[in-house]
Amino acid sequence: LPSANKEIIQARLVVWKTKGVPPPEDEEASHQIVGGFHRSDSNVEIDVFTDTHYGSLDGTATFNWRMLFDMEVPCHDPVIKLQLYHNPLLGQKVPLGEATLDLVHDTLRCRRIRRAVELPRGQIPLSNPAYPGQCRGFIDCQMKLLPIEEASAMPVGSGRDTPNKDPYLDPEDAHLREHRSALGNTAFGRRAKELGESLMKGKCTSEGDGEGGLRCQGHVLCVDADCHCRGDSV
Repeated sequence: LPSANKEIIQARLVVWKTKGVPPPEDEEASHQIVGGFHRSDSNVEIDVFTDTHYGSLDGTATFNWRMLFDMEVPCHDPVIKLQLYHNPLLGQKVPLGEATLDLVHDTLRCRRIRRAVELPRGQIPLSNPAYPGQCRGFIDCQMKLLPIEEASAMPVGSGRDTPNKDPYLDPEDAHLREHRSALGNTAFGRRAKELGESLMKGKCTSEGDGEGGLRCQGHVLCVDADCHCRGDSV
């Protein structure tokens, strides 16, 4: 039987993506960030965050992000709490959903057999106290538990840092790259992009009707001959 002394088990949690997450009230899109939290018996809290996926219009966000937790085993509360937030450019984070991963049996098994324990990839349902009884989306994730000696012999990077392996987390995933920057993925950014595309096509985006006369977003020249914004056409 293993001794009662505490041993360190490293939990390697990979957050792949989220699905089906409703945006905050009065918002058309969510800027999603995932936090992972664990508190040890010695009251040391480990908190880890992904980067932000900006401008999710369909409730899906891609992260490809690895979180590392060195957990004392056995411990009173062998859980990792996942919290999904809306992370606006201005203001505080808004909770979107949460889930708790109970690892009591898996960590004790890893400690007993003294080798890695795999928890296969799956979708974890999210809840929100503000919406009792409702599923608020899913986090697609997987986990591996290792004795600290094995973890030290086969290190991996946090986030998408090197060594990026077991599994490899693609930093150039198309969906990830598209939503990595706030530019173009906020309401203002999308509007600016639409304006730029309209001007390139020679179409006015003003809401003027020719009577009260908005100019083309303040431009002196309007290149749209059919426009009635009262800008000077060319």
